Formats: sequence, C-alpha cells, structure tokens
Amino acid sequence: MRKKSPLKQLGSNQNNQQALLKQNQQKGMFKSGMDILAENQRRKSWEELQLDIKMIEPESMQIRKHRDKLLREDQKADRLGTRPVYLNVYALQVKKYQEEIHAAIKNNDKKGEKDVMLKVAGLKQMLTILNELMQEFDDDHFKEGSFLSKAVSQQQVSFATQMFCKNDELIITFAAKEDVLRGQLDYYGNLVREEEQYAIVKDFYNNPVLVNIINGNKDMFLTDRIKAMEYMGFVNKLNAEATEARKGKSVVDIDLGRINYKMDTLFGINDGTATEKQDQLVLIFAHDDAVLEDSNTFKRHLYEHPNLQNLNYGGFDFETMQFNPLLGPGDINYWHDEIDELDRLRLVDAICNQDNEFFDIKLLRTLVKEYYTIKAEDAWWKGMGFDKGRLDLMRLKQKELIKERFKMEKAKAAQDGKKDFVFDGKVYPTGANLKKQKEEQDQIIKSANTGLNQ
Repeated sequence: MRKKSPLKQLGSNQNNQQALLKQNQQKGMFKSGMDILAENQRRKSWEELQLDIKMIEPESMQIRKHRDKLLREDQKADRLGTRPVYLNVYALQVKKYQEEIHAAIKNNDKKGEKDVMLKVAGLKQMLTILNELMQEFDDDHFKEGSFLSKAVSQQQVSFATQMFCKNDELIITFAAKEDVLRGQLDYYGNLVREEEQYAIVKDFYNNPVLVNIINGNKDMFLTDRIKAMEYMGFVNKLNAEATEARKGKSVVDIDLGRINYKMDTLFGINDGTATEKQDQLVLIFAHDDAVLEDSNTFKRHLYEHPNLQNLNYGGFDFETMQFNPLLGPGDINYWHDEIDELDRLRLVDAICNQDNEFFDIKLLRTLVKEYYTIKAEDAWWKGMGFDKGRLDLMRLKQKELIKERFKMEKAKAAQDGKKDFVFDGKVYPTGANLKKQKEEQDQIIKSANTGLNQ
C-alpha cells in the first residue's frame, strides 16, 4: 500500500485551516455587520423616543424649559458677573440701612447702630456668596468637562437658570419682618428669614415661587466616576475569576452573597440607613449614560423593555404603586391591563424622574440594584462559558420557576419532618402530618428491634 506524502498531508491540513479561518472571518464579518445595523436602528429609535418623552410634559413645562435654554445660551455667550437686578436691590438695601444708621445716631442708639452695621457686613458677605454661587452655576453648565449628573432635578436647574443668568423677568427681594410674622413660606416649605435674599421665579407650572438665593444650586451633584469605576472593577473581577475557573476545567458556585453586599454598599438599603450620597448614586446609575461609558442606563432599559408587564425586578408590583393614571383604550379594570406607549412614557418618568409627584427613591433603589446585579451575574455567567440564552430564559420564566422552587423546597422540608420551612426569606408551613410521621418512625424502630431480638 502506497503511503501518502507527508508534505502533501501538511499542505492539505494548511489548506483546511485556511479555509476554516476564512469561513470564521466571513461569519464574524456578517455578525459584526448585523450588530452595527441593529445598533444603528436602536440608536435612531432612541433619538426619536426623546421627542415622545417630551410629549408627556405639560405645555407650561415645555415653555419654561425652552426659555431656560435661551437664558443659558445667552449666559454662555456673555458672562456678565453680578447681574444688575442684584446690584439694584443691593443698592436699595444699602440706602435703607443708611437711613436706619442715621436714625440710630440721631437718637444716640448705640445698640441700634451696631445692629445695622452687622446687617451691612452681612450684606457684603452675601454678595461674596452670590458671586461664588454664580461661578458654581457657570462651572456646572458651561465649563468644559463638567460632569453634572443628568439625574439632578430639572426643576432645580430651571430655578438656578432663572436666578443666575441674565433674566429680565427675575425679581429679587429681601424678606422683611412682616413676611416672617405672616408666615410666608419659600418653595421648599421653609419659613422665610428676615433680611435674607430671595428670588421670585416661575416653576414648571408657571406659578411664581420664592427661592432663597443660597438654595440656587440646591442638590446639584456630579456623576461619581470613582464609584462607577469601583462597580466596573468588581464586575470585571467576577468575570476574570469565572474565566480562570473555566480554564482550569472546574465549576464553581457564584458568590451571590458577595454580589449582594457590593450592591448594598454602593446603593444603600431601604431601611432608612441609605445616605444622601447613596441616593445620588442610585439616580446617577439610573440616568447617566456616561457612567459605564456604554450609553446604557437603567432608564433607557425601561424605555426599551419589550414587555413592562413582565418586569420582575425586586418584586415590582403595579398594584402597590401610587402612580395610577386614567384607564386607556385597551384597559378594562386597571390602567396596566394594556400598557400602551403613553402608559410606558408616564410610568418610566414616575419611576426615574425625581421631579415627578409619584417618584419614590426606595422603589428606584430596588430596581436599579436588581438591574446592576444582573449585569454582574451576567459577567460571571459569561466567564464560566455558560449559555447566555439559558439564563435569559430562566429570568423570563422567573415566576414559574419560583413556584417550582417552592414546591421542591416544601416537599423536601416535609420529608425531613419539619413543621415550617424558610423560602426566599419568609416562613411557610410544610403541611406535613408530623403525628403520622412520628407513628411511622416508631413503627419502623419497633419492627427493627423485633427483628434483632429474634
């Protein structure tokens, strides 16, 4: 029998490898092309959705936001320092203090004279604070590289814009003793304080409101890049550990306790111990597409969710929400019988927008933690080389799987002779007939002893 030439065999193997490589390249090219086309369409749909989101805003809010935009554009083009409206009211206040000093000197009122001088010093200090607030506003909105979070209150941004930009409609006033006596409140429900400076601005519903100047930049916060890096470092470590285990041909259990601890540490928990920083981080991870540098946020995930009725995050329940719009065309008993596009827009705004009357930071915390927990679990799952589609399917059928797990654990507890068992943190009865089980056990023991004695 004639042997094949080793050189021919080598050439044949090389040709096969080249053909396989070319085939894989073609597959990769096709997949990448389809991914690019899909992402292009997703991006286009997202951009179009931004217009729909504006649709649910009241007309007065849209007008106010448009005016604020013009004010900021004008401010960006021409930064004027302290606005004339402030200087004018300061001049009037100084004149008032001069009259008070003159009266105190005339009456030889040393205490009154000292009190007025303290007011003048306070006015000078307030002017310094005002300039610092204006500089802070400019840094937040116009400085290159500013990381002002998209999650900040848009109502508060509107107030700051009206107060710190050149605004012919702005009215500045000092609270008088009469204002305090009649119980005048500012926008935040605080009693006004005598001699402090207030701006009269318009809210999103065109109502004039009082805002203390020192609250002009209230609750403005930056995207926390350090915490974002901490989260990504944690996710990457999970993936690396799972990948290492897979390479070592071993299967390890996912450390869910460790993941839960990290999420609690980052975002806080809903027992009243969450800090202001943790609340802000919840909002940042819900809104800021720059936080993980992939344009994906929890808010966008909700807008693009294929079936909000099947939203399983954190035991999410439409029935317990205060959000309760009128029934729509496809609804019978509840607003969520059929979630149309308008329902979707309003629901996501209620969940994510802190200016919404139905906003609940505790609900958002629960949902955000679950969303970013899933990202961490997915990273570990991918590192282990498991089928991603399998995990997605299990999550989709989460409610059915919960019922199956309940049956299995209940049966096991009953078989072990337990009266109650713990399932997902709650105690349930097994329904086991413990008396009957005890009688059966006694009978088995009696039979065994009888056999030994024979």
